[in-house]
Amino acid sequence: MISAVTRAGVTFRRMSESNANRYWAPVDATAENNAHAYALDLLGYNKRVLELGPAAGHVTRVLASRGCEVVGIEVDAEAAVGLEGVVKECFVGDLNDPSIIAKTAEERGFSQAMYSNISPIRSGR
Repeated sequence: MISAVTRAGVTFRRMSESNANRYWAPVDATAENNAHAYALDLLGYNKRVLELGPAAGHVTRVLASRGCEVVGIEVDAEAAVGLEGVVKECFVGDLNDPSIIAKTAEERGFSQAMYSNISPIRSGR
C-alpha cells in the first residue's frame, strides 16, 4: 500500500511495504562474504550511527534492531519519508556537499558512521 505525505507543499509517496521502495534490498546479517553483514559486524550494537545514504533503510532497520540510534542523510526525499519511525532523524540533502555532513555530525556527535550505494560525485564539466 502506498499513501502520500505532504510536507511544505510537496507531496511524497510513503512506501508502507519495504519492497515497494525502489532501493530495497534484503539484508542477511549472518551471511558470509557479504558487504552488509560485514558492515553490520563492524558497527556493532547500541551505537549512535550517522548513516549516509540510507535509501530504503534496509541496513538501517537492522541497526535499529541492534539498539543503534540512527540519523540519516538521504538525497532522495521519497526514500527519506519511508524512514520515519526507523531513524531518529533523517535529513534530505546532497552528500556531494560536505557541509551537510559536517553540520549534522558536529551538532549531534556519533560513535560510528557508514555509507553505501552512494553515486559518485557528479560533475557539470
